[in-house]
Amino acid sequence: MTGLVPITWLKTGRTRNRSSSRCLSCAAPKGNISAHFDIFNSTTQVNLSFADSLRNICRGSLVPVRYVIAVSSLPTATHQRNIIRADLWYTRNASSSVKLIFFVGRPSDLSLLAHVEYERHLQTDIVLGSYSGVPESASLATLVMLRWVAEFCTAAPFVIKITDEGRVNARFLQVAYDLNVKLADEFDMLGSFVSLRGEACGEPPVQHSARRCPDHGGFLSGCAYMLAHRIVRPLLRASEMHPPVLPEDVYVTGTLAEAIGAKRGEPANFEGCYYSYVKSMSFVPRSAYYWLRDRLLISLTRLSLYWQEI
Repeated sequence: MTGLVPITWLKTGRTRNRSSSRCLSCAAPKGNISAHFDIFNSTTQVNLSFADSLRNICRGSLVPVRYVIAVSSLPTATHQRNIIRADLWYTRNASSSVKLIFFVGRPSDLSLLAHVEYERHLQTDIVLGSYSGVPESASLATLVMLRWVAEFCTAAPFVIKITDEGRVNARFLQVAYDLNVKLADEFDMLGSFVSLRGEACGEPPVQHSARRCPDHGGFLSGCAYMLAHRIVRPLLRASEMHPPVLPEDVYVTGTLAEAIGAKRGEPANFEGCYYSYVKSMSFVPRSAYYWLRDRLLISLTRLSLYWQEI
């Protein structure tokens, strides 16, 4: 790592709704980058800093990026971040089509802030924001995540948003990529659907493995959901008229999704906080070996972290 990239999104007075003081058109981020944004939602400025190598995590990839795994993480969740890193160790290189990025809010405790900044320096996979690093900032954190992905990972067809408690089986996602591309022709969002009107998702046709969910009166619940990249900017534009509120999943996959007419689907084998794949896959050669190796690595990481804590 050669340095940090600071970004600031600022409000401008170019275009405002007469009945609202919120900014509807805002300036490009300021900093040592050439990024440009036409979208801004928060009523306060948002500062981001991250390793300069992270800026090119997608553009500098040796292979086309297919998935961005964006983790909305709390400052205190160092243990969970290390578990996710250990679980997805095989994605942490330039030849992987899956990219892992953590989005962390600023803690009020200065010693914890120093710890997070050191972790950012050491791991180079953290985007540190100036928004408050508390659960109540979850919706704003997701908007910041979407804005960052819209600028720095434009070519990735899919964005998977998870929390510290979420897990992703990236190997099966890679195997299921062609299927996900086909599903993306019909669906904009995939996850575990919760209806607010008692309307269940329809059973999928034989050729599909995802259920078509109602267009209104529901949201995708749980710790993980997948978005087609094409709706990232429309979601951000919708947030101009719908300020962030809690719960985050209701806000993003309910309020904003319905505002833009996003089509939501529920994978037949979706497991709440574990986003793996949308249909049963055939046995992959050496998959048992990879599974055992990953489990051993995760166990060693947990033991090491536990030993440090005591």
